[in-house]
Amino acid sequence: MSHPLRLSNRCRRLTLPVLSLLLVLSSAVITESTVMSGAAAGATTSISGGFGALPAGLPIESRCQDMTISTHIVFVGQWISARANGGICGVTGKDNNWSWPVAPGPGVRGCQRNAKACSFKATAPTNQQLAAFCINGANVQGGWESCDYYGVVGDDMGIIDGHLLSKDGGAVSSATISAYGHPGATATSDADGFYAMQVKRGTYQVVPSGGPQGKASPSYSPRGAAANVRATETTHLDFTLDASVEVKLAFDKTSVEANGYELVSGTVTTTEYGKPLPNAEVQLEVQPGQSSEQAVTAGPRASVCSASGRIWPGGGPSQPTGYPVTITTDATGKYKFTVDVGTTPGKWTLDAWAFNSDGKLSTDVTAASDTKSIEFTKAGSHSLESFVRTLDGAARGTSISAALGTSNASASTLVTLLSGGDPQTASGASFGGLAFSLATSLTGTVMIISPADKPPVFNAGGILEPNLTRNADDLVFDPSIWTGQGLLPYVLSKGLLSTIPTVGEYAHGSSVQGWKTVKGDRITLPSGYYQEFGWGYPMTKPGACY
Repeated sequence: MSHPLRLSNRCRRLTLPVLSLLLVLSSAVITESTVMSGAAAGATTSISGGFGALPAGLPIESRCQDMTISTHIVFVGQWISARANGGICGVTGKDNNWSWPVAPGPGVRGCQRNAKACSFKATAPTNQQLAAFCINGANVQGGWESCDYYGVVGDDMGIIDGHLLSKDGGAVSSATISAYGHPGATATSDADGFYAMQVKRGTYQVVPSGGPQGKASPSYSPRGAAANVRATETTHLDFTLDASVEVKLAFDKTSVEANGYELVSGTVTTTEYGKPLPNAEVQLEVQPGQSSEQAVTAGPRASVCSASGRIWPGGGPSQPTGYPVTITTDATGKYKFTVDVGTTPGKWTLDAWAFNSDGKLSTDVTAASDTKSIEFTKAGSHSLESFVRTLDGAARGTSISAALGTSNASASTLVTLLSGGDPQTASGASFGGLAFSLATSLTGTVMIISPADKPPVFNAGGILEPNLTRNADDLVFDPSIWTGQGLLPYVLSKGLLSTIPTVGEYAHGSSVQGWKTVKGDRITLPSGYYQEFGWGYPMTKPGACY
């Protein structure tokens, strides 16, 4: 049996049964917990225009068979229908007895023993009370019963109903809606922001009041609305609370150098009605307006990190994905994070968008979302053509020479040294404008040198395509193909290196002085990390992702 409190907003607006959602008893809205437990069953006084208590224990849903009722609230002369549904007892409609508190008459369809469906015509109002509509039976597992409820409104009455929502689309509960007229009526919005009341035909002024308290008393748009109610008809009036969830996004820097080692601190703050909103869900989207693929393959790149590690981008290390992620603010309404800046210059943009109380992205663009950008400035203008000459000069520095001599000039060591990750590098050489990435070839680990604003591009299989214009002129440093074993550190330290193979030369086995390239050698993405290729370099600074 589908519980009425679970009906969608669209269903509530299109069907009269939604009146059952506003069962107001002793100035309180019946919540799902009280409906399911029957805790409100003892109440007898109802607010003017509302309905009385549910019959004790309703709804009842037996595992043997349950039932669904088509309409909870009808006008006199309309039909009420229910259908039995199968359960653990087996065949639907077996051992069914239908019952309701009116004698069967000409206005009855089905309803015989073991019938799968039962319908009857409402012939008299239930006088603001609710009645039970049941099936029951007995089998080898014992007696069972399933019941739902209905109410009947007199044919001289009409209905006023609607929703109270905040500007972000969230429900406003426990607000009072008053219909001023003769004699008038009052209702209270439920957990979904829905209200309903039955009134005599006539003209009414409907006014909402109360609700959540913030910096100012709650106000609604419109402040009131006229309703010309006719008998056996429903008048729908919605109201909007002039407040919503608010989101603020802040960075401690608006411009940083794209050198692969910069960190920017960020904070998301959520408030509601002028007060901190704890445990609020917020969607973070990088480079809004771009596709999720573009967000990780085009333009500047940066990882978003929390205290527990990387939260964006998602996906595996060799194939990151740029889909938006959802974060939750803390008990003070704040969420702190860092932006781990890569090596590609450009404008990097982050958008924060709050979810409303219904768990949907807010409709209030002005207050419930915020967008901020950081300019990643170019770290230098060094070119591929001058790389070897600058490398020779840098290698003559004492610290680099020592490191190269002990590591046999491994590619991983060079990435650390040349990207500036080693604080002992004090040669004065500048490689700004270039980026260094570790990759894998048939011979082992290699280093790729590329323009910082054009990181290497790999295909869907994780292979660097050597004929691609963007990749062809990148340089490949592969110590294993140097012709003089053990001499590469010495050559570098003496400034004797004259050239380094390009990606195109490396893959096609071209003759390059000092290097023995192998035709058909492939360069592939490494399996353990993706921190380079335009992303930030590995580092241990507080707040970094790695």
